Amino acid sequence: MSKRILNKIEREASKLTINLEGTDCTLEELEALSRTAFDSNLSSLVEPISEILNDKNINEPQLNEIKNYVKKQGANKWKAKIRKDYRDGKLEQYQIDKLNKLGMIWYPKGGGGSFDDWENNYLIFKNFGFCIEVREWVNNQRDLFKTNKIPKENLFRLEIINFPFESNENEEYKLTRKHLWGLRQQLEKKMEDYIKLEKEKLGIFAYYDKLKAEEQIEKEFYRNANKSFDFMSKLSNLSINESFDCLDEIIRGNSIYEKFINVFHKEALENELKIHKELNKKIPKYIINYYQPIKKDKLTDLEIYNELGFFNSSKIAPKVRKKACEYMLKLTSKINIRSTKFSEVNYLISEFKKEKNLTELIELSLFIREYPILKELYLEKLENTILKLSSKKQKS
Repeated sequence: MSKRILNKIEREASKLTINLEGTDCTLEELEALSRTAFDSNLSSLVEPISEILNDKNINEPQLNEIKNYVKKQGANKWKAKIRKDYRDGKLEQYQIDKLNKLGMIWYPKGGGGSFDDWENNYLIFKNFGFCIEVREWVNNQRDLFKTNKIPKENLFRLEIINFPFESNENEEYKLTRKHLWGLRQQLEKKMEDYIKLEKEKLGIFAYYDKLKAEEQIEKEFYRNANKSFDFMSKLSNLSINESFDCLDEIIRGNSIYEKFINVFHKEALENELKIHKELNKKIPKYIINYYQPIKKDKLTDLEIYNELGFFNSSKIAPKVRKKACEYMLKLTSKINIRSTKFSEVNYLISEFKKEKNLTELIELSLFIREYPILKELYLEKLENTILKLSSKKQKS
C-alpha cells in the first residue's frame, strides 16, 4: 500500500476539530492553547518547607508566615482524626454544622482532587475562582439554591467562601489545562477512529495482516534453515583420510566450511523448488537469496587457524584432531596471539602425555618459551609433565 495514501489519511485526520466554547479547534490549536492555559492543579498550592526554617536569608515576615504554615500542617493531624470520626458516624450534627460553616473538606485527596466530585469542584473554585471545568458545577449550585434544594452542609461551606449565588455579566471562566487535556483526548480518539475507518475502506488492515503473516513465515524459514545445517556433524562423519584431505585444503587457504555449506545450500534449494512446484506456488525471493552460493577469497592466517579449530573437537577422531592442533600451533607466530584461547596447546600436552612422547613434549616446551603468554600459561604444567614422564622412564 502506497505510503502517499497513508500520509493523506493522516493529513485529513489532522484537520478534524472539536468544539471549544463555540469555536471548532484542531489538535494543533488545542496544544497551542494548553501552553498558555491556566493550571488548576491543586497540588501546585503545596510547597515544600523542609529546611526552610533554618535558611538565614529569610526575613522576619517571611519566617512568621512559614511558622504559621507549619502550625497549619500540624492541624492537619487533628483534621484527619475529625474526618475519621465523621466517616465512622461519631460526630454530632451540631459539630458537623459548625465545621461546615468553617469550610471543612471531608474527603480530601492529594494532587489536586477529591474522592468526592462536589468537594473536588469546591476546592477548585475556592482556590482558583471561575474556571471552565467548574462552570457546570457553579450553575448547578445556583439552580439548587434558587429552588431551595441545596444541602445545608454544602450551603454553609459555599457561604464561607462568598460563593456568588447570582450570576453577573462580567463573569469570565478561565481556560484550564485540565479541560483542554480532556478535549484533546476526545479529539485524538476521533482522529484514531477516522484513520481506522479509512484504512478499513481501502483494505489496508487486510493488506497489513497479509504482510504480517508473510513476515512470520519468513522468520520461521530463517529459524529452521539456520538450525538445519549441522557442520560439526558432517565433519565427524568424515573418514580419517577425508578429514586429512580437509586439513590440507584449509592449510592451502581453501574454506572447508564454504565447500560444505554450498553443497548443502544447493540440495536445500532444489528441495524447496520441488516443494513449491508441487504446491503450484512461486518460490519466494528470500529463499533463493538465502541459498545463494557463498564465494570466498583465500583464507587469511586467522581464518585458517579458526577453520582448523573446527577439528579440535571431541567429536573428531584423535589422530585428525592432533594433526589439526599441530597445524594450529604452527600458525601462532602468524596471528594475533591474543585472539586465541590456545585450546590446541592443552590437547597436545594431554596427547603427548598419553603417548609418553617425551621428545614432542620437550619440543613443545621449547616452542612455548618463545611466547610470554604461552610461557606464563603452560610452561609450568608442561615442565611438570616432562619431569614426571622422565622419572618414570628412568625407573623403567
